[in-house]
Amino acid sequence: FIAAPFFCLTNDELIVFTRRITGAIIVAGICFLLFPFRFGFAQPHAGGLIGSLFDWFRGVDAPYNLFPSLHVALCLLLAAVYVRHTMGLARPAIIVWFTLIGFSPLLTYQHHLLDVIGGLALAACCFYTFRELPSS
Repeated sequence: FIAAPFFCLTNDELIVFTRRITGAIIVAGICFLLFPFRFGFAQPHAGGLIGSLFDWFRGVDAPYNLFPSLHVALCLLLAAVYVRHTMGLARPAIIVWFTLIGFSPLLTYQHHLLDVIGGLALAACCFYTFRELPSS
């Protein structure tokens, strides 16, 4: 998240990126206030060190503010910057990494599938609303 602005090569690209991130956070925040959905299923318990780590994260993470998944929306907005500015073996590695990040809210029982779809839609709206300026 921290390095993405430094990949933007022009001021226009940085402005579009900033607007997309800001727009996603504002829209998701409004949705969280209007629709404070909660996670509907019991989360399975994992044992051992991993289980302790997940229990700590669950203690920090609130079980609401699920729709749309801001994790997924920000993941897509960031992935677009990294994919655009990488080449060679780094590009497929970035794609795999961000794909795993995108699935992680489902795999860690943080979000429902509908929340993830909402995050995808939110990112799509940000891409549509704040378009790249054509290069001269």
